Amino acid sequence: MHCSNNFKQWGLALHAYHDAVQAFPASISNTYSDTRKNADGTAVDTDCWSASFKLLPYMEQQSRYAAIVSRVPWVWEGNSIPEMAGKIPPLLCPSDGSSQSPGLNSGCRSSIVVSCGDGMDSNRANPRDLVAPWEGCNITNHGFFVPYVYKSMASITDGTSNTVAASETVSNPLTANGYRGIKGGVYPVRPASASDCNITARSTTARNELAADSSGSYRGHWFTDGRPVTGQFNTIMPPNGPCCSDGAGDGGWALVAASSNHSGGVNVLRGDASVTFVSETIGTKLNGNDTAAVPTQTPSGRSPYGIWGELGTPNGGEATPFP
Repeated sequence: MHCSNNFKQWGLALHAYHDAVQAFPASISNTYSDTRKNADGTAVDTDCWSASFKLLPYMEQQSRYAAIVSRVPWVWEGNSIPEMAGKIPPLLCPSDGSSQSPGLNSGCRSSIVVSCGDGMDSNRANPRDLVAPWEGCNITNHGFFVPYVYKSMASITDGTSNTVAASETVSNPLTANGYRGIKGGVYPVRPASASDCNITARSTTARNELAADSSGSYRGHWFTDGRPVTGQFNTIMPPNGPCCSDGAGDGGWALVAASSNHSGGVNVLRGDASVTFVSETIGTKLNGNDTAAVPTQTPSGRSPYGIWGELGTPNGGEATPFP
């Protein structure tokens, strides 16, 4: 109950932000202030700021937000900036045991990750180069949240009640190097396809463990960090399924799943700010027949990843109801 109530607070803050800005925040922002500039007029060059960070003023955390904005930090700082440490209750799920202790660098953790639908993301493109074609998740019509793009409610043409906006993640422990849990861990080997990740990332001797250490991947450690490994998920891998990356740690490409310690599934926030429990057995069509090489995918139209994929696309033309 605490998890879903906290999630609802986050959802209300999301809609309050939209009311004020006429758009939802991006999954990743290249500057934590919408207006702050360098002396030469360019954006302040600290990127990867999360949607949750942008929502702080709408969760009674205005003073924390203002203090962080004044410091021009990086998203993974915490030990030198008190406002980036501690706890923010609406961001935490008590069932996520690791979330109750500080993250790396004493960071304030988050159990909430935002949906990039059936897009697959890389944050390596220069956020100032808005003409360049974005890779994967940056295709604006295949995720409720998109890096460096502020989407309006009008763009969610499948309907906000039919679209996944956010979900939960189990955050891995502070000793992430050596951590092999499927929930919260990230297999550091780039898969050939989503089905390949679903198969090869699992240990052949312990199905709840990864086949290799989740080295350099700190899922949920910093609420400020919007990068794929830390703060996003796809509606491709089934809830509580494995996660895979390109081996570049937190800064690389990732195919990531929602996860929780609740029995049988995860809490999901719909675009209308309601909370629904989704089973880990929801249809994904990861039967070994998906041949799309990652991280590419169809830029528009119906998702090829079953009901879960369809619920993640805001305007795929499916308007699929939640099961």
